[in-house]
Amino acid sequence: MAFEYEQAEARVTVHNDPEFLEFHARRLVEMAGNIIMGYLLLNDVQREHHYWKTLEVFLRFARGKNTAHAAFLSHSTLNDLGKYKYE
Repeated sequence: MAFEYEQAEARVTVHNDPEFLEFHARRLVEMAGNIIMGYLLLNDVQREHHYWKTLEVFLRFARGKNTAHAAFLSHSTLNDLGKYKYE
């Protein structure tokens, strides 16, 4: 998931456009949050094994969400920004 996040972040920042970054910031934050939560749960599992099932369930959910966000980011362009604005 970390590699997928790095690629998504690079796709957004390469344009050097603050509006494009702001548009995708929530998705990037959610991706990063899922990675951090995964690491925190992994630490819990190392201390107490009964958290293993929770980690497995969370990772399946987080991978799916991160993959969806990464796919959206990879297909998004600067030209798309106007399509999401109210007039």
